[in-house]
Amino acid sequence: SQLSYFTGIHKSRWDYNSVDLKRLIADCCDFMADTARNRYIHIDYSDVQTIDLLLIEKGWMKKAVLNLLHNACKYSWAGRNVIVSLNEQKGQIYFKVKNIGIGIPEAHKERIFEAYFRSQLEDDHGIRTGTGIGLTIVKNAIETIHKGKISVTSEPLDKVSGNSMVNVPYQTAFTITLDRDVLNKRKYP
Repeated sequence: SQLSYFTGIHKSRWDYNSVDLKRLIADCCDFMADTARNRYIHIDYSDVQTIDLLLIEKGWMKKAVLNLLHNACKYSWAGRNVIVSLNEQKGQIYFKVKNIGIGIPEAHKERIFEAYFRSQLEDDHGIRTGTGIGLTIVKNAIETIHKGKISVTSEPLDKVSGNSMVNVPYQTAFTITLDRDVLNKRKYP
């Protein structure tokens, strides 16, 4: 369960191996395809570029990628695409998952990574909530295990008056940034 992952992330002895991140992401996208299709969502990973192998903890990276894809499908509006990209620029690896859906209020952008935090928007949209630890696991897998960064943006597609986000489509993007030098030259326990 996610709770056992959450409670064990800081105690684990990690197993780092050379991994094809493009293949890992493609496998995760394929794994989530039925979940997406059930919501009339297509996961587009055509912008996942081939990069050289990375020394990563495959199990924890897979958990992070699957969680981001699951959330993107869960919070997307039906009929929208989830867009996945992977590229490398000057030794920085960028993995991004974007969706169009309910969005994340500005006040919640930092809190969504806190354990057990859930947004009121989930209730407003009738979305069944989880445990509230998925993004905490992602953050720890990226920042603690891989010494990377995770960030989020969530912006309305259209400018509207009023403060309600209930019927306004938002583009939300989670971006993982990894440093190749840190991943491949660091001595791991």
